[in-house]
Amino acid sequence: MKQFKFFFPCLLLLASCTQDAALQEKEALEIRLSAGIGNLEASGATRGVINEGYAQALDVSFARIDQLTGGSWPAYTTVASSLAATRTGGVGQQNITFTEKQFYQNGETDNGTKLIGWYPNTGTYTNGAVAFDISKGTVDVMLTREVTGDKAETEQFGKDGHTFTFNHLLTQVTVKAYASVDGTAAMWGNVTSVKVKDQPTTCTVTLPEQTPTAWGTTAHLLLKNPTDDSDMTAANLNDVKEANPVTLGYAMFQPTTANTLTLEVITEKGGTRDVTVTLPGNTGTFAAGTAYTVTLNFKSTEVVPTASISAWKTGAPIPTVDL
Repeated sequence: MKQFKFFFPCLLLLASCTQDAALQEKEALEIRLSAGIGNLEASGATRGVINEGYAQALDVSFARIDQLTGGSWPAYTTVASSLAATRTGGVGQQNITFTEKQFYQNGETDNGTKLIGWYPNTGTYTNGAVAFDISKGTVDVMLTREVTGDKAETEQFGKDGHTFTFNHLLTQVTVKAYASVDGTAAMWGNVTSVKVKDQPTTCTVTLPEQTPTAWGTTAHLLLKNPTDDSDMTAANLNDVKEANPVTLGYAMFQPTTANTLTLEVITEKGGTRDVTVTLPGNTGTFAAGTAYTVTLNFKSTEVVPTASISAWKTGAPIPTVDL
């Protein structure tokens, strides 16, 4: 009998601990997110460019900070690691699922949580900053604003004023070409290479900033094929006229602070030359989240570019550039 007297209380204690843990988990309110993608209608069916109706799931990351007792907030530099998550594909606000479930703070006061997300999740997170490799010109870097929420019914993530949208941080250019005069295509030969000159190969965002805070060393970005993101292939301009120019490729890169952009154009017989693309009216810049189409007109003596906007969002048309 003595053995049972000692054993039975232990069973009661074990059962009590198990029930307490289950009760705490039940009472904790899970953070459930949804997010949209900034307005984007890509100029062509590019693989790297993400539009607002992107059908595939996106692997994204978030950084989280929690309000401290007394109401202050820690800096993102105190956050050791990011949170892996996946956004369901589709139009508008779609569910975000954290790889490891997240819960609201349970305190009655000072219980807020701030989240900020980015794509792609391959960005390197260190001490509150995220660095992205943009050296190939195919990475559509996106960032949400910092959003605050808590367990109160009207203050939860997803309610009015507490939603996420992934916004594009880079600009996009698609380059097309044609030969305006019969015989000029043979004079130039194939267009073998077009590069966007002197573009940073990395960009870094220091959270919770909404634009990159640092850009890396520069290089010339070779255009990519929109169907598979491979390097552009040589283009023959025989019988390619203005009404139906051939697409040479696209690239995404740092928005400009000036109204011009320089392309390096290489042809079989014409060699290498720099072509300056200028926004119409000498105003504005090549802006973040905006897609531009540059058309190269290969003439007998020069290449003369024009450009029009193929919207991520509305922009001004750019004149054709003659070569």
